[in-house]
Order: sequence, then structure tokens, then C-alpha cells
Amino acid sequence: LLYARNLLAVDFHHARAVQLVRNYVAYRHQHRGGIFPDYAWLKLGIAVLPFEDVMGRPVMIARAKHFDSQTSAETFRCFYRGMVDSIIAHFLLKRRPELDGRNPLEQYVVVLDVRGAVRQNFSMTAIKVMIQESNTYYPDRVAQIFVLGVNMAVRRLWSIVSPMVQPRTRKKTQLITTDEVAPLMRRLVHPEQLTEEYGGRAPDFPAPADARSVAEMAGRVCADTW
Repeated sequence: LLYARNLLAVDFHHARAVQLVRNYVAYRHQHRGGIFPDYAWLKLGIAVLPFEDVMGRPVMIARAKHFDSQTSAETFRCFYRGMVDSIIAHFLLKRRPELDGRNPLEQYVVVLDVRGAVRQNFSMTAIKVMIQESNTYYPDRVAQIFVLGVNMAVRRLWSIVSPMVQPRTRKKTQLITTDEVAPLMRRLVHPEQLTEEYGGRAPDFPAPADARSVAEMAGRVCADTW
């Protein structure tokens, strides 16, 4: 499965896929398996993993309005690695002998909610870290990326960022306007799990400053896995 995912990421170039696998194994040895949760980045509330979608893919929801652009590259790197490692661990815990036909590559979905965000919430450093980490250690882990609440400013930003992103990732990215948010999210997640702000019936997520438990800070998927 690891080789297959890396092979897809490099357009079926065998030698490059093998090198990615070797780098990944060395990375795991270096960090003794994985990145564990740390309150230093948990408390920032950069993103939460509250549920899976209708295809069994964990959904990472990042609310840009809560992101501090002064967050250091190293803190953001630890956050990103920790969250993706929790997704990987989640899949390992639920893995069965038979292949999951709905999500055979064990991928996840990213929902980037930019509604209410201002210029100070965007960081090119964080974007570069995420691209670098994804390409180096977590290639083709993401199934789809939905950017919610897109306006002209966000479209201009995407025009700058998109050339830095792998072509496969660009094809997976959808820009969603505000009036399309609720219909999209209701197709993606069961209404009982989906929060009210996204068109569902569950209570909204607390703001990072109000989060008290691991489930509130990082989401139920992370809390159950850790």
C-alpha cells in the first residue's frame, strides 16, 4: 500500500517511488515511529479531525480565521506531522485483512475554511512547510481539498500558490463559494455528525481559546487514536 501510494504520487516512476519509501522508513526510524501530540501546537487550534466522511475518509477541518501567521515554521511542521500521523494511526487501528473498497489508499480529506479570515491569518511559510512535508514524507495521502468561502482575494492567492503544488494535488483542489458550502458539506458528511455552521445538526466546534479536552482541541478522530 505504501509503495502503491508513492508510485501514484510520482506518476509511476519506479526509482523515485522506491526512494520515497526509503526516505519514509528512515524518517520513521528517526522519530521512533511517529510524532506524538504536544500541547504547544494542540492549543493553537489550527485544525481538527472530528469525523470521517461518507467514504470513510477522515476529514481535517482547518479554520483559517484562527491561524496566527506568526506561528513558527517548526511549530507548524510539528502540528502537520502530528495530525497526519494521527490519521495514519487511525487507519492502522481500523485496518482489516480485506481491502476497504471505499478508501483503498487510506487517504483523508482537507477542508480549508477561509470564511472570516483576514490577511494576517495567511502565512506563505506555513504553506511552503505543508507542501514540503507532503511531497517528502506524506505523498498522495490527501484524497481531496475543499477551500470554503472563496472570494477574489483567495483566488488571487491560489494563483500564486498553485504553481508550487504538485499537479495531482491541484486537480484534487476545489474552490467553493460561500453559498455552496452547506450543500457540499452535506454531501460529504452525514448531517448527524456535521456541525450547524456547515449545514448539519451537531453543535459547532468551540473556538481554540474555549477548547478544553483533546477532542475539542484536535477532534474526535485524534482523541480516539491517541
